[in-house]
Amino acid sequence: MAENKWSMTVPEAVDQNFGEDAIIPCTFTTPYPYYRHDITAIWQTKWQVIYRCVSKGNLSESGHNCTESTGHYSLSGDPRRHNISLRIKNVLFVDAERYFCRVELDKQGDAYETSTGTILNIRAVPQTLDSIYIQTLPSGEQFVTCDVKGTPPPTVTWIIPENMNASLVSVQSGFAGASSSIPANLPNTNYTCQIHGKNGLQNRSIYFSGAQKQQQQIPLILLIIFVILSGVFFVLFVVTLAVLYKKGKEHTHHLSIVLKDCLLCTRDIIIQNTSEDFCAFSNAAADYGQLGCEHNSRTSPFLGSDMQLPGLKKLSRASKAGSKENMTPRMGVLSAEGPASRKQDGWLGK
Repeated sequence: MAENKWSMTVPEAVDQNFGEDAIIPCTFTTPYPYYRHDITAIWQTKWQVIYRCVSKGNLSESGHNCTESTGHYSLSGDPRRHNISLRIKNVLFVDAERYFCRVELDKQGDAYETSTGTILNIRAVPQTLDSIYIQTLPSGEQFVTCDVKGTPPPTVTWIIPENMNASLVSVQSGFAGASSSIPANLPNTNYTCQIHGKNGLQNRSIYFSGAQKQQQQIPLILLIIFVILSGVFFVLFVVTLAVLYKKGKEHTHHLSIVLKDCLLCTRDIIIQNTSEDFCAFSNAAADYGQLGCEHNSRTSPFLGSDMQLPGLKKLSRASKAGSKENMTPRMGVLSAEGPASRKQDGWLGK
């Protein structure tokens, strides 16, 4: 293929089996090795244009850039790489034609096409019995299926089981092939299908033992998955309980410390206030020559070894005299009423 000038390379003919995809090659060169503008690819028969697409030079512009299919036809090559080969899907006998490829550039009149074209030959597919197998549906139903090929597809006959009801036979046909299926409902049976093709009589067989093996696999898998998930959830549950228990224990310990501190503080306040009140009363009585009060180191058997209770001791005569001469009662009630009132009220006795 020469460069820097117009040229186009195509085969004289392409042979393809009926019902298969056919590709008709077409490559080209242009006088512009660095061309970056639009390229139009065109395919036509002797009678009409069957395919046309534009490969945009500016990718921001709208356009399918020759990547989309028009149904029966699509582009197999890339115009930017000088390839505009045509793909024909599921060729039929009516597709046996002579095809021409053409390239047009952005500049008006700058185009090139083949003059000879390419002939597409469609070959008939020999009639053959391709395969037989057991098919299992998601619902659990099972079928025995025979696949055949040919142009046209041959007719399948089921030999075993005998006298098969035609309503139970399911047939799917294509361009050059077909499938015939019947329910697999007879365990320990040798199913056999047969065709009468151009190459003579053909048959295939398969032994069906039963459906128990296929049906037991699904529950076993589900059981394994259930056991694994149960184990995972159990571990997560135990870990969650352990974390909550640890947090609760720490919170309870902290709360007990706080409560203990509060009780100790309350106890100290009560003891202190009780001691002060008792001493105030005792000192008031001492002013009248009775008993004096002071704190000693005697401990209380009820409040603990670290608690002190007020003790009493008799005052000396000198202290009494000094107290009478310089009497300044500490309690307002005693100073106002004097000893007579004390006797009447029964405070101290004689």
